[in-house]
Amino acid sequence: MPFVEWNDKLLVGIKIVDEQHKHLFRIVNNLFDEVTACHSLDDESVITGKFMEQFQNYAALHFAAEEYILAENKYKALDQHRAEHDDFVSQLRLLRQSHAAGELALSFDVFKFASDWIAEHIKVSDQKYVSSVKKMTLNNDQSAK
Repeated sequence: MPFVEWNDKLLVGIKIVDEQHKHLFRIVNNLFDEVTACHSLDDESVITGKFMEQFQNYAALHFAAEEYILAENKYKALDQHRAEHDDFVSQLRLLRQSHAAGELALSFDVFKFASDWIAEHIKVSDQKYVSSVKKMTLNNDQSAK
């Protein structure tokens, strides 16, 4: 059973962004499955560290792609959206520092933080740009004819 479930209510209608969002969910679920199957705190710690690195790296790639699309579409709230991404990265960086300092019992906190953040961010913040980006894309498609 997945730790966090994707549903189509989270779709923003921009293919690459939707695929990246789905991939973020897969990262959470795949590595959560690894944690639940491990047999020691040391193994759990290694997997949690691997998860945080992989999630942070992919999130950075996704954030850059999404911000590029928003900038290209002259999304008015881009700075606010970018600030939310930056806040996420900062919070994850603090979790990684705690993990590196030897706090072993935080794997569930890490997975919960990551899954809650992405689901809420997609449901609320990303949905705010949908009509603006689609409108700009439609206008650009029509002017190209």
